[in-house]
Amino acid sequence: MARYRFTHHGTLIAEIGALTWFLTMLLAWGRSEALPIGEFWIGLGLVAGLLLILGGIGLEMWSHDRPLSDGGMVHLHWLARFCPLARALVERGHHPTWSEAFQVEEQCWKRKR
Repeated sequence: MARYRFTHHGTLIAEIGALTWFLTMLLAWGRSEALPIGEFWIGLGLVAGLLLILGGIGLEMWSHDRPLSDGGMVHLHWLARFCPLARALVERGHHPTWSEAFQVEEQCWKRKR
């Protein structure tokens, strides 16, 4: 069974943008090999990929200092059963940020190994 981890949504969006960019470049290469793909679609793919990359990076930078969501708190409480670092973060009193939760989770998984 796969273990649940916090997800960097901004990173995933940026990776989808990079994949879009790569697939568009493959289509542009295919166009030079006589595939009937219009310049509009290639341009649209490049712009969409760039916007996804920039949007993902922006989301990652914006969300790092935001308070942890309710789903994230549930995961942190689950993690606190096994890891004293997570327990200390939960019992601290105020809502932790995403960056604190990512750091504690990484340290807990390293300790477990």
